[in-house]
Parts: sequence; structure tokens; C-alpha cells
Amino acid sequence: MLTIDEAKELPRRPVLSVTLLASKNEALTKVFGESIYAFTIQIDFKQTATLYHSTDNKVFLVTTWSNSAVGMTTKRNVRTIREAIGDYVDKFINDYLAANPR
Repeated sequence: MLTIDEAKELPRRPVLSVTLLASKNEALTKVFGESIYAFTIQIDFKQTATLYHSTDNKVFLVTTWSNSAVGMTTKRNVRTIREAIGDYVDKFINDYLAANPR
């Protein structure tokens, strides 16, 4: 795994970035009596690109595919976050293969 800064140092290498932000919702935890977590999933496919009419040959890392989700889950169902990430990665793979047939 690479950080975005490390990926920028490797020209012409695509990057699939998976970001998960999660936090315990204290208010809902008190209401329901069990730990409730809010989460956000962001998946981005980034590729290098250059401007067609550019004369300075700069290379940019740009997002060419993206998908995201937000949700809530209980502590005992936290695996649903992993399943959701897997579903979105599968969607990316299917979209990538559809756009780039062998």
C-alpha cells in the first residue's frame, strides 16, 4: 500500500484508493443501548494524465472512477462495513474489465 504522496512519485502507475472513516455515535448509542457507528466509504481509481496541448509535460494524478457510501451499523454488525467495501471493489473490477476488455 502507498500513500497518495508515494503514488505521485511513481509516474504512470494507477492507484485504487479505499478510504474508511468511522466514528461511534454516542447519542444513538445511549438511545439504543448498544454501540452505534457511523461510517463513510470512499473508493477512487486514480490514473496519471497529461494535458493534450501542454508543452511542459506535467503529469497529474486524476480520479477516473469513484464511488462512495455512508451508513450506520452496530458493533456486532461491523462486518457489514467490510462487506460493503468488498462490494464496491467488486463493482470497480467489473467496471474496469468492461471498459478494458482483454
